[in-house]
Amino acid sequence: MRQNNKIVSPMSNEGRNTFVLDCLTEALLKLLKEKKLIDISITELIDKAGVGRASFYRNFKTKEDILIRHADSITKEFVNNQKFKYESTHFYEYVIMLFEHLNNHRQFETILMKNNLIYIIENMFDKYFLINASNLSEQFRQMYIAGGFYNVFKFWLMNGCKETPTELADMFIGFIK
Repeated sequence: MRQNNKIVSPMSNEGRNTFVLDCLTEALLKLLKEKKLIDISITELIDKAGVGRASFYRNFKTKEDILIRHADSITKEFVNNQKFKYESTHFYEYVIMLFEHLNNHRQFETILMKNNLIYIIENMFDKYFLINASNLSEQFRQMYIAGGFYNVFKFWLMNGCKETPTELADMFIGFIK
């Protein structure tokens, strides 16, 4: 009996799929430095990523879905690594950390802004930062704070990110007092 000398990847199916998703994300972000999302074809994207068309459509319906996945990943990174909670008594420190995190990813956020997709960040705020409140009044308060935070962040991004995260936090806390 003859053995098949075929080389098999040691990665699991999940590992290979994550690799493909990361290749598509990296390729799209590189392409977005040169052109608008609307001007990037699926063919151009998969060629840049080095993956097949089926890999794209198995994981995404649109190019925008890649950006949503990436924004979700960035937001989960913050949520999982921060030491203070939104409802914590250390709210000021939490706000500084959140502005620092957004500052660290401003290149991606600028890409979203230039492609009229900044609402993806707003959706992430709604998804991750609006915790279950015990009453309607608390839900309104959380919506007010999240909306204000998002709009301060968006204005900062539109104006070239000149202020430091601490300066932004000082202003924001001053606004909500």
